[in-house]
Amino acid sequence: MFQRAQTHGKNDHNDPTSAPPERPLSRKKIWLFRFIAIVVIPLLLLGGLELTLRIAGYGHRPGFLVKEGEFYQSNPTFGWRFFPRRISRTPLPIHLSVDKPEGTYRIVVVGGSAAQGFPAPEFSFSRYLEAMLREQYPDTRFEVANATMTAANSHMMVPVARDCATLDPDLLVVYMGNNEVVGPYGPGTVFAGASPSLWAIRTGIWIKTTRTRQLLGNTVGSASGEGSGEWRGMEMFLENLVPADDARLPATYSHFRKARELDALRFRADATINATIRDVAAASGTEVMLADAEKSFGLLAEVAGSPGEELFFDHVHPNYRGNYEMARSVFQAVVGELPAEIAGQGTGEIPSFERCNDRLAMTQPDRLRHIASLWGLTQR
Repeated sequence: MFQRAQTHGKNDHNDPTSAPPERPLSRKKIWLFRFIAIVVIPLLLLGGLELTLRIAGYGHRPGFLVKEGEFYQSNPTFGWRFFPRRISRTPLPIHLSVDKPEGTYRIVVVGGSAAQGFPAPEFSFSRYLEAMLREQYPDTRFEVANATMTAANSHMMVPVARDCATLDPDLLVVYMGNNEVVGPYGPGTVFAGASPSLWAIRTGIWIKTTRTRQLLGNTVGSASGEGSGEWRGMEMFLENLVPADDARLPATYSHFRKARELDALRFRADATINATIRDVAAASGTEVMLADAEKSFGLLAEVAGSPGEELFFDHVHPNYRGNYEMARSVFQAVVGELPAEIAGQGTGEIPSFERCNDRLAMTQPDRLRHIASLWGLTQR
């Protein structure tokens, strides 16, 4: 039996019913299978999970604007992409029609708390600007949307500006630079972790728009207690001071420049950031108008070139007069860009500070209330 088995084995290759020998896989096929196993299959699984979560209605809408019937409104959960949920900042209310009414001139303002008008958004520079325009051009309907948020920097405002493009604005006003270091992803931040890579930041922001990432964040956050604590304003940054020679600042300046080109305790814009703003405005030709607030405020300062309490509540937030002067600078730039049919309605003269305050219904109790809120902050 042994001999027969051996003989049979020798003649096996002549048996027409025997299977052909297996050929080894080529190197290219091996890498293809590895790619499918490591990349394609996980992406399909994640895509299926994402689709299932969206169909089930899980999660929150991540955009800055949400459509409700015939109107766009600001999204109170937008900040969850950038801040721990418990201390997330919310935008001011916006309620504008999806279809811009005929004869309407629509302006959108983006920026941080200084642009928002802290501590009194009802007397922000955007409100003064709106009062000026309505006073001078009463036959035109002006809509000024304050699309700003406390602690926001360019990483936050780039997606805001893109979303606000759906509002069909005639003008986008950008007042920024104060939070580039301390805002989300900046080297002095206490929010989303700092990163030197703009690509990594933009990718991370996009990933947070997915329902899968929301599910993961909610699960991990619930298990770890993430999001505890409270909002303490500027006090939160005292342990994250950033000196002028910090090695992380060059990347921050670079990111800010790139964010501007895409449009579009260091709480204030320094000389490098202001120079970046001027450079980008100059390089953009007629597409961008520069209202140089730093220069205007320097000329108005009681101490030449060094504005203080005559224009500011603190070191970064303009007071009523400061917001008026800011609006005045923007107004002068806007007037030159108004369509002829609107420009012909007025003289272009700038209404006085007192007249604007009357239109905004500012009262002495308003002033006292805002001063009291600031006093509470400065006593911490």
